[in-house]
Amino acid sequence: MTARVVIVGSGQAGAQVAISLRQLGFAGEVVLAGEESEPPYQRPPLSKAYMSGQMPLERTYIRSQAYYAKSAIDLRLRTRVARILPERRALLCADRELGYDRLVLCTGARARRLRLPGEDLEGVFYLRTLADSERIRAAARPGARAVIAGLTSGTRPGHVARAALEAIAWRVADVLSVVSQHCSLETLRVDGGLTRDSLLLRLQADAAGIPVQRGSVDATAAGSAALAAVGAGIWASTEEIGERIEAGESIPPEADDDWRRTEHARWREFVERAAEL
Repeated sequence: MTARVVIVGSGQAGAQVAISLRQLGFAGEVVLAGEESEPPYQRPPLSKAYMSGQMPLERTYIRSQAYYAKSAIDLRLRTRVARILPERRALLCADRELGYDRLVLCTGARARRLRLPGEDLEGVFYLRTLADSERIRAAARPGARAVIAGLTSGTRPGHVARAALEAIAWRVADVLSVVSQHCSLETLRVDGGLTRDSLLLRLQADAAGIPVQRGSVDATAAGSAALAAVGAGIWASTEEIGERIEAGESIPPEADDDWRRTEHARWREFVERAAEL
């Protein structure tokens, strides 16, 4: 008897399970069931290229609908599973049952709905599905203002902090790219409170493509004291300042030029998008 694998959830995970089963030579029945009306699609473009009209619907599909038929994957759209009946090894779908030998649950996540007064007002949208993206796109118009709220359940304070550090590193790298057109920069010497963060200095070295040297003391305070020492005759000249103040830790870049070009292009794209909001 040929085994039947039923996959509940026609998102990217569910589709990939079905595809992988066939790629690995599984010869039994494969049923992929989901409640949406479109074949499995990628979700990231829903808030980006698809919503902006730069990507046609078909390009969001993980595989064409013809692929599933050719690969003997029974794709059941608009199919909502109401209950699992483990004692009968079956699923209750509307008014009928769907039997299985092996069951894979790939139901994914849902956008958490606000529980606030006004949540049901016109113009309040949630973004999770293709239909959600289309509703937002239909409501968008030039000059409209929007408030975007919410992070994923996996977002932690560390993710937000790292994003802020990366923004600092790329902003400084943009400035250095202009400066380097007029003079040669071999090392970036830095000081101040943020330079205590080694991750920032690592990001900065990779973004700038040159070593970043952390001062052993605060340069502003040390510079003022050194100039006072010169003025009081304690040091003979300003040349002694560099000789007497020790250099701190130097962090070399680890990323290569290809990575730097790619990431910098992404950074510029994000900046331009933000400027349009």
